[in-house]
Amino acid sequence: MNVLDVILIICLGYGLIRGLIKGFVVEISGVIAIFFGVLGAFKFASLFTQLIFKYVGLDPKIVQGICFLILFIGIVYGISLLAKMITKTLQIIALGLLNRIMGGLFGLIKWLVIISSLILVFNQIESVISLVPQAYISESIAYTYFVDLGILLFDWLLNNNPISEQKLI
Repeated sequence: MNVLDVILIICLGYGLIRGLIKGFVVEISGVIAIFFGVLGAFKFASLFTQLIFKYVGLDPKIVQGICFLILFIGIVYGISLLAKMITKTLQIIALGLLNRIMGGLFGLIKWLVIISSLILVFNQIESVISLVPQAYISESIAYTYFVDLGILLFDWLLNNNPISEQKLI
């Protein structure tokens, strides 16, 4: 086990602890909120821009960027509030412990996906510019597992993505 493995374990531990603290509902709603925030912002930014542009004397591209951010933040905030209300309800009906355990598991899985994705990006950069000594990578126990998971997830997303068949904007 080398420094790279320790860094990977610390990241996974962070995801686990953060999930245990926040709980499943808040953890999963964070992922859902970002997805729907981006989707909703892309879908409605042009309409919102047309409404706001009449009242603001800025460049249309700036107004569109601001409208995108406002929509994104509004959607994410709204879903987060809903998740916190659901979490409070679960605590009242004595499911708080289950919520936290499932949150820890989900947080761990979420960080596995994040780290695997970042390692795939890192590998692409590393093939052009050497950022880390090759000894760290070759001596790492966990690195190859993260690469394999990243490749598996990437292939799955490419083959099972119904959104890519539809036009979002």
